[in-house]
Amino acid sequence: MRDILLSIDNWLTQYSDARTQRKILVSGFILILLIFGYTGIALGVKVFSPDSWSYLELARTVFDGKFYAFNTWRSYFSESQSASFPLGLPVLIAVIQQMIGNTPQAAVWLNILLLALTWVIGIRIAIRMGLPGFSALVVMTAIIVWPPYLEEVFAGRSIPLALFCVLLAQAAYLRANPLLAGLCLGFAALTRFDFSVVAVLYISAVMILDKEARWQIGWWLAGLLLGLAPWITYSLMHFGQLWVSDNSWVALSALPAHVTDFPAAASITVFAEPGLWVERVLGNVIHLARALFYSVFSFAPLIVFSVLAIIYAHRVGWPELMRTALIILIIAASLSPYLLTGYFERRYFALSFISSSFAFAVLFSASARPLMHGLMIIALCTSLATGGYYLANAVSTKDLDSKSANTSEAFIEALHACHTAQPEHTMIFALPLDTAATRYGATTGMKAAIMPRNFSRMNESEQQAFLAYLAPYTLVDTSYDTRTCSAHE
Repeated sequence: MRDILLSIDNWLTQYSDARTQRKILVSGFILILLIFGYTGIALGVKVFSPDSWSYLELARTVFDGKFYAFNTWRSYFSESQSASFPLGLPVLIAVIQQMIGNTPQAAVWLNILLLALTWVIGIRIAIRMGLPGFSALVVMTAIIVWPPYLEEVFAGRSIPLALFCVLLAQAAYLRANPLLAGLCLGFAALTRFDFSVVAVLYISAVMILDKEARWQIGWWLAGLLLGLAPWITYSLMHFGQLWVSDNSWVALSALPAHVTDFPAAASITVFAEPGLWVERVLGNVIHLARALFYSVFSFAPLIVFSVLAIIYAHRVGWPELMRTALIILIIAASLSPYLLTGYFERRYFALSFISSSFAFAVLFSASARPLMHGLMIIALCTSLATGGYYLANAVSTKDLDSKSANTSEAFIEALHACHTAQPEHTMIFALPLDTAATRYGATTGMKAAIMPRNFSRMNESEQQAFLAYLAPYTLVDTSYDTRTCSAHE
């Protein structure tokens, strides 16, 4: 077995010269665009979620004179200006739509391009960090075919852009350009609120681990603030706050809450009951750990590095081991927004998995290289099989949405025809028709609302208070008949 592993290692090393790497990267980039482009055409808007349509709705406002004024209530934090998503992705979608037309798939085409660029840049970065070329290729291939990340790509959501910005920041750091690195981290936070924590922790890690970089802290912070400036300006203009987010009250609530609850305010905050808040957050630890556990088992490279850690940790020098442990601790700290809010979607772990894989690969590349290469071949095959199955299943399945009859284009058009007779009404979509609500609002520009997540837990007077808040309204549920425009008012 050892001879086989050494032969594999020697063969991979032989074909890891710069010229071969360029050929692989160029060929892979073109192949990725072709495969995922076809998949994007085949899927259409099949996997779009409420977030997908909300990004498109906000993108429509960028050039129409009503900047970031929503017409679909997805949370009840604000009555006019959106605080649900930062500016990055909607503005970029709007720019792309100016070039290719007002198509809902603009965000998908953007994400496919970002996916291909992420693969290329990620491999180049990993090699510069000291990873063997094949290990770098496997890690980046594993992430772009990881089903939670693929769903994010084809749903036209924001993680591909935020992840790409962080990789650009790492590339700028490796090229000793702290201003550009800070700017890219600012853009990542301008794409997703949770990446503001990533930005702060990234800069902190650089300051701790790189003594020379400490003299450049001013450039890092200048770049970061420049990247954050658009949302800071927007927040101050419309909300009088430095950094507004509709999830802020959820993070501060001492009781479990959700961003779509009504009213959008904590009944008990951390300031009133800090002990209760700590109990809630600690209770989320087990849910986060469970989500991470199942997610790791769907990401083959991390399984490989877990095996290597068990076998080879004792062979690694103590300083390198402590350095890697500190990096993993910082990566773990970047998950704190999910502990505070209680959201544990697997797609949120994409950056953590790439960062952890890079850290472990650098740690074990010297002492465990033959075995690592052998296991990486298995990891590559497993990842390709898993991602291929997801893509084939998604394309072949007629409908991924069990509520398709109430999210289809025909239903949206028929509902719009009913709504034009009473345009002053807000169409309140009963759960689980939240995708229909956001699609309707994004494509028609008419007033729509998602039923609050806590509506069923409200007493009668609280329910009436919510309905009065959006009056006049029409309730749309699975029994709504667009042929007669029957309404539940």
